[in-house]
Amino acid sequence: MKAYKIETYGKNSEKFREAEDEIWDRLEHDEDIEILNRWDRIFKSGVRKVKKVLKEMGIEADIEQVNVVKCVSCKVYVIEEDDYGTWVEDGYLCQACEEYERTEPPATVYFYNDDEYEEDMPYVVGHYINETEGKFWVSWVRCGGWRGYYEAYSDEYEKIHDDGILAYSEDAEELENFDEIMTKAMKKAGIRFARVFTRSSNVFFMGYELWVHKDDMDKFEKLKKLLNEAIEKYRNATRFTITALTGKDPSECTEEEKLWAIISGMILDL
Repeated sequence: MKAYKIETYGKNSEKFREAEDEIWDRLEHDEDIEILNRWDRIFKSGVRKVKKVLKEMGIEADIEQVNVVKCVSCKVYVIEEDDYGTWVEDGYLCQACEEYERTEPPATVYFYNDDEYEEDMPYVVGHYINETEGKFWVSWVRCGGWRGYYEAYSDEYEKIHDDGILAYSEDAEELENFDEIMTKAMKKAGIRFARVFTRSSNVFFMGYELWVHKDDMDKFEKLKKLLNEAIEKYRNATRFTITALTGKDPSECTEEEKLWAIISGMILDL
């Protein structure tokens, strides 16, 4: 879509910044002027009136014609250039939304023994960016209010273990041991598998899942015993529940806190 951008230079840029609120107030109250994006100084119509307002305020500016597009995520109009965003399957994603998708993705996937993907390389699964090419996708599971977590899905892979990382805890250290054993064994067996990490509304909790390619489930049968042994040795359900509900390691809890956590866990089905 064609639109216009206000460009200022040197002292005129300073003048514009100092009077910015007043400028936009005047422009937005004119029915002939359609403001699309204050931040990038983009408007759709009313070039003559914009020039008049700027001149009255002693600001020299160039009015440039630009191509703009609405971000599919935040719905803000931005200039259609590489520096402002990128095209994705669902539309145009502005730079800020793209950066958020990549730095705070709903899920991150690591593939192993798969020639299509580089090992130990994180592949983002977001709302608009999916670097797994659709092998995995996510949905938001709401727990109440703004709280919730992302859940991963796949048609090509089968989930063999579902867990969670309780940051800075003894349980997280034990999960790391579990992960090391299973990752090493499946790599050695030549099984195509994926480690999936999903985000939640709790900054101290992240989902951890192991998935095996459905065509390699026969190979995985030989490792089921190892999986069960690793779960029994490193994944203590009581420890996880106590830590999740108290925010402390069991060794730091009183007997009353432990009992409360265990009973609460039973009620919440943790």
